[in-house]
Amino acid sequence: RAVAPRCSAPVAPAASAANAWAPDSWKAKPDHSSPTFVDPEGLADAEARLKRLPALVYSGETLRMIDSIAKAGRGEAFILQAGDSADGFGEDEVTAVDRTFRLLVAQVVILAYISGLPIVKIGRLTGLFPAGAETKVEAKDMLETYAMSASRLNLLRATAKSSKSMGHWLRIVEEIAVESADQEAVVKARTVITRVTDALDFTAACGLDVSNDETFRTPEFFTAHEARNLHYDASLVRTFDVDPSAGDFCTSTNLLWIGEHHLARADSDAHIEFLRGIANPIAVKVGASTDVEDLLAAIRRLNPSNTPGKIALVVRMGAQSLWRRFPAMLRALSSASLAVTWLCDPMHDNFASITSAPAPDAPRRVVGTRPYDLILGEIAAFFEICDAEGVFPGGLCLEMTADPVAECLGGGGDEGDAVRRGDVYDVEGSEAEWGAGAGCRVQGGGDAQAEDQVGAGRGGAVGGGRSEGW
Repeated sequence: RAVAPRCSAPVAPAASAANAWAPDSWKAKPDHSSPTFVDPEGLADAEARLKRLPALVYSGETLRMIDSIAKAGRGEAFILQAGDSADGFGEDEVTAVDRTFRLLVAQVVILAYISGLPIVKIGRLTGLFPAGAETKVEAKDMLETYAMSASRLNLLRATAKSSKSMGHWLRIVEEIAVESADQEAVVKARTVITRVTDALDFTAACGLDVSNDETFRTPEFFTAHEARNLHYDASLVRTFDVDPSAGDFCTSTNLLWIGEHHLARADSDAHIEFLRGIANPIAVKVGASTDVEDLLAAIRRLNPSNTPGKIALVVRMGAQSLWRRFPAMLRALSSASLAVTWLCDPMHDNFASITSAPAPDAPRRVVGTRPYDLILGEIAAFFEICDAEGVFPGGLCLEMTADPVAECLGGGGDEGDAVRRGDVYDVEGSEAEWGAGAGCRVQGGGDAQAEDQVGAGRGGAVGGGRSEGW
């Protein structure tokens, strides 16, 4: 029978060791991002209890994730990270995880078909803590987060293994498309289903039935969350008996990420101090204001061995700033010969406010929106700039929910919906996937008319440039 690898909390090195790292060495440095605990006397007890609990993820899958990220950096795979940006957990966890899983599967099928690449699937499902030292939390929140994360991961793994054939995943694509009011999306989805089904029938006729192959039936999903609460993540650091030389793993998730505000103080930042010592892959969010020299210094500290797949850089500059800032950043990283995988977050900086009223006699209010054309434009610009600089676009990071929300204008929502509801972060339809998939195929030397197979994506490059090939 299968036995989980034995693991234990790592032993701290001798205090005299130069540049020594331990799971709690970050506590000696300024921490500006972890929440503040209203009950510090209970914090030590909560940390001690977390250190005795089982790992949520294991070293083998995290090491496979590093390999997958490295492949995306070489153009041999494509990453899709998606999930709800809301903090905390909802009341109906089973429904929420199931709906998110189904939507992610549908996007993966579309991306894989159009791009011709394996899709690295990353869900934002664990460690949902509010950000900032000004945020007040209780120590028991960490134990509740562990319990809910364990529940989500168990449900995700069980759902991923529940399919009997590839046909089940194809039906999910059609079910989600039918729910959409966008008839163009319905037609595209059904075209994908027909073509993939035909391909599976052809391989079966040739004597190779892959539709029931385990690789097709049980896709592997990785998890990621922002390194916000170091007390929580550090308490779940483990070493594994199966390969102690692999290092110390943060077992709260597979990948952790940080924002660009940590870069300016790389030598003295608590989060970078913690992340530099764990074996997990690390993502760094970079924007238009990111100082390239600070970025280079932080990458060297986080990945001194320059291991491919260890570092992913998530670009979020906004559709217009990307053309001004991203090319120079790409060249600087290439000149420094640093192994990184580039991802695009087209959601974060494409923000616009509208002022209106939900009803004629209601007070006016300001509502945040994300114009869909700008989101698509940043994806288009990301692919084109990567192509011009000879770098592979490694993937997309989307803020996504299966719930009906109305923040994104032009992707099924309008200003009236946004004002009435005031909800956040929705990517309705799959235009981002159509576009990104075709861009991968074109840049990878595949069929330049790939987007015509299922209809070209809407939108175009913003702030200059062309939209052909994506």
